[in-house]
Formats: sequence, C-alpha cells, structure tokens
Amino acid sequence: MLSQNIGWLFFSKKRFGDFYLGLELIEALTSSRREYNFDTLTSDQGETRLDLLFGIKAGWAVPFYKKNLYN
Repeated sequence: MLSQNIGWLFFSKKRFGDFYLGLELIEALTSSRREYNFDTLTSDQGETRLDLLFGIKAGWAVPFYKKNLYN
C-alpha cells in the first residue's frame, strides 16, 4: 500500500485557529480472499488488482508551545 498527501497547513498568529486541508491518494495491490464472488457470480483465482482511494483530508492542529523563559 502507498499513500500520498498534498496539503496546506495553516498556523495563526493567535495560536488557536491552526488547521490543515489536503488531498490524499491511497493505492494498494490487492487480491480476493474468496474462491467465488457471489456478487458477480464468477470465480476469482487470486488475481492481483490495483485499488485506488481518493479523498479530502482535513483537521484541526493543536500545537504545544514552549514558554520562552529568557525574555
């Protein structure tokens, strides 16, 4: 399985509105674990296929800032 993500990470100056937004693509080489597929009514002999998943990734970042003791 491979996973790629391209996105944008925003840190506000007020240290509260930090978030990220991005596009994600996941690829996997998979094969069936069953000998017969009931949905297609065919037999599957373990043929490898490429499965792709594409989506949007978003979240809120909670940073921890260290207090500067020397100012």
